[in-house]
Amino acid sequence: MTVRSKAGIALALSWLLISPTTASATPRRPTITKLYQANRSVKMGDRWKTSYARLVALLGPPTRRSEKRPRVYWAAREGDLCVEFGIFRGTSPSGDVVEGISLPNRSTKSGGPELNWKECIESATGILGRFELIGVAFGGKPLPRSPSIVQTFEFQSRGSLVVTTLHNGRRQSIQVGTWSVLAGQLTTRLKAPLTGRIVRDRLAVSFRGELLVLTKGDTTALTLRRRLPVR
Repeated sequence: MTVRSKAGIALALSWLLISPTTASATPRRPTITKLYQANRSVKMGDRWKTSYARLVALLGPPTRRSEKRPRVYWAAREGDLCVEFGIFRGTSPSGDVVEGISLPNRSTKSGGPELNWKECIESATGILGRFELIGVAFGGKPLPRSPSIVQTFEFQSRGSLVVTTLHNGRRQSIQVGTWSVLAGQLTTRLKAPLTGRIVRDRLAVSFRGELLVLTKGDTTALTLRRRLPVR
C-alpha cells in the first residue's frame, strides 16, 4: 500500500464511527424511457402523497432533493445523454399538491450548458443529497465505537462535501472538501483536520438497498444510509 493511499484512509477514518448493519436488495433505478412515462403519469394539482408514491413505484427513490423549495428529482444517464425530471410540492386548502413539474430536461456531454450535464450525471448516480454514516470497516472488520462521531455526509450539487459532526454534545457542520463522480468512482478532495493538507482519494460506489457503500480496495468500506424524508 502506498503512503498516499495510507494517508487517504487515515483521513477518512479520522471522522468515522461504525455501527454494524445489514444490506437489502438493490433499489429500482430510473431509465430515460421511464422518466418520460413518469412525466405523463402526473399533472399539476394532483395530491402530493399519491403522486409521490406512484413515481417511487415506477422510478425508485429520488436521486436528488432540493430543500430550499420542496422538490424531488429523478435522473438517468444512457451513454452521452442524461435526462432529469422532477416535481415540486405546494399547499392547497385540501392539503399538499403537485405545484409544479420539471419536464424531462435533456443534456449531452458534447452540447448544452456544461453545468447541466455535470449536475445531471451526478444526480443519475443517486449520490447527491444527505447521508447518515452508519458504518466503517477496515480490512473487512468493523471498527469500534468512538466518542467523536460524524453523523452525516452531504454531497451538494455544486460539488461541495459537508459533514455534520457531534462531539461532546456539540453539533457542527463543516465543509471538508469537494467531490465528483464518474463511471462508478467517487473522487474526493478532503482537507485533513489536523494538518490542513489536501488529500485526493478515489472510492468505488455501490448501492445495497437504501445503503450507499464506498470502498477502497479491500481495506476500507464506508456505509451510509440516505436521509430523504418523505413529507
